[in-house]
Amino acid sequence: MMTRVGIVGSGYIARGLVLALHGQADLGVSRVLTRTNPSQRNDFPRPELLTTSRTSKFG
Repeated sequence: MMTRVGIVGSGYIARGLVLALHGQADLGVSRVLTRTNPSQRNDFPRPELLTTSRTSKFG
């Protein structure tokens, strides 16, 4: 069973955590909450995980 992790923030630590969790079989990232515009964050390792919504349903 995979445990899904939500991350708050999209800075250096969050980027490193996303990269570290990417290769784990039992852990995955559901979403990354950011205050910046996700469409302008091409520097983030997995930009499709970025969201500005605090109320979205994570799947």
